[in-house]
Amino acid sequence: LTGLFACDRRAYKHTTHNTQVTTHNTRHTTSTSGSHSDFVSMAQATPTEKQFTLWTHRGPNGWKVVALFNDLGLTYESKYIDFQNKPAEFLAIAPNGRIPVIVDHARNDKSLFESVAILLYVVHHYDKENRLWFTDDDQIADAHQWLMFQVSGIGPYFGQKAWFSNYHPEKVPSAIERYEKEIKRVLGVIESHLADGKEWFVGNKYSIVDINNYPWLAAVPWLLGGAEAFDAFPKTKAYVDRVGQQRGVAEAYAVRATLMQQ
Repeated sequence: LTGLFACDRRAYKHTTHNTQVTTHNTRHTTSTSGSHSDFVSMAQATPTEKQFTLWTHRGPNGWKVVALFNDLGLTYESKYIDFQNKPAEFLAIAPNGRIPVIVDHARNDKSLFESVAILLYVVHHYDKENRLWFTDDDQIADAHQWLMFQVSGIGPYFGQKAWFSNYHPEKVPSAIERYEKEIKRVLGVIESHLADGKEWFVGNKYSIVDINNYPWLAAVPWLLGGAEAFDAFPKTKAYVDRVGQQRGVAEAYAVRATLMQQ
């Protein structure tokens, strides 16, 4: 398969970021100054150890976790799986058989699946300064609301459109039409939310809510047939561009671009 969901045909590809993108990896594995060193020492990791194992895939959801790790300076090793041949080691910690899944070696090899659960776990344990989370109770409630909006609306509708348009063995026009309409409806919700000048989704602050939104929103041109898909949603387009320029997201998608060329 090619495109958004392309994956390796081997059982899984075991890589470290030292071999994938050298500059990306060096920062993560050898960071010893400033806030990054605080996170490494909190994890009780040495400069040569990776704190996390990330089971993932070239599709959208795993890049949320990579972006967050990048933003917090957390070290990790990625294992890219083939959905047609999932290894037993992966299935033992991922009963639903989906990615992403993390193993936190600094916390007794705690494993966790579901991307939003992982984002919340990581900021709870490793973002003590709340750089990407909130302290105000109402903003925390709003953040949970919009995280769930992505889980219930953006991910499922966008994913089904991708499937029926690109991978289903036969064309089902009614399904393609339904999910295209749902994508546009969801984009309308986002456009309305951003209409009063918001730069970020919650609290006028870049957070895991924005990281969580990005992978599927960035795929809109692919899902709807071109960059003009955003013409009716200019605030959403500006928001996607803004999130894509954040360091953690930009570095994650640099890794993705390299993988997609292989």
